[in-house]
Amino acid sequence: MIDKTKRAVISGVTFGLAAIFVTWALVSEESPFYQDLLRPGILRSTWQVLNIPAFMVLMISRSVALAVLILFVQWSVIGGCCSLLLTKHLGRRN
Repeated sequence: MIDKTKRAVISGVTFGLAAIFVTWALVSEESPFYQDLLRPGILRSTWQVLNIPAFMVLMISRSVALAVLILFVQWSVIGGCCSLLLTKHLGRRN
């Protein structure tokens, strides 16, 4: 049980950090990809739709730190849940 929980937490933190990096790469003006992504594309638009809670917090509070925290928590929960579901599904197979 502890092993599953530890794996879920590590997966959640990894998902959260990866989400912050991808958001920076797709949205930030300091990103090396910014010039390539000036035109609205499906990748950038899809990522923005998936992160509506973080962007709403950013628009309402104008706090980048709070928006990043919401983004991290959102994707950490998604990553942890995916890890638990995969562990449960793969555990049944064996």
